[in-house]
Amino acid sequence: MQKLAVVLLLVAACATDDRKPPAVTIPKATPQETGALVLVLDRSGSMQGPKLDAVKEAATAAVDALDGHDQVAIVMFDSDAEVLVPLQASANRQQIAAEIARVNAGGGTQMLGALRSAHDLLAAANAQVKHVILLSDGEAASEGLVELATQMRQQKITLSTIGVAGADQHLLELLSTAGGGRTYQIDDLAQLSSAFVNETKLALK
Repeated sequence: MQKLAVVLLLVAACATDDRKPPAVTIPKATPQETGALVLVLDRSGSMQGPKLDAVKEAATAAVDALDGHDQVAIVMFDSDAEVLVPLQASANRQQIAAEIARVNAGGGTQMLGALRSAHDLLAAANAQVKHVILLSDGEAASEGLVELATQMRQQKITLSTIGVAGADQHLLELLSTAGGGRTYQIDDLAQLSSAFVNETKLALK
């Protein structure tokens, strides 16, 4: 009888226990991983005509090759640098294409300020992959460029270069090597768009 009484007391205690079950923690969804691409494009006077037309087409094709959640910015340079398109979702393709279409050529070839602008844009970006594609057809002062490309790589910002006729290919190779990217020499402007698209996909895959 004593054993039965103990069992009944335990059952009653369990039946009257109003403690809540432990809360179940549901993992939060992580934000979609994104890539951020900055196109740094030469618009100096020597780019006038077919070269600039081909660059505009190539830049537009590169933006179109991005997933809508990827980010893109465009920096133009001649004697000075201009952030033509601030870093934004590549889904804004129509507005970005309209900005690209209005670019005109003129001035000299100063890369350093443009590359600094690209660095600043990507350093502040919330993205897993950060990449720069720099295109030029001319010779530029090299002071500070390789050092900046090295610094960018240390910050996990990679750099590839594309040269068209007249470019200082040696400098572009030094930059892409320091930046952990690739170098392209394009002699046929008809191949420029495919080079941009291929590099975009390689870098942000």
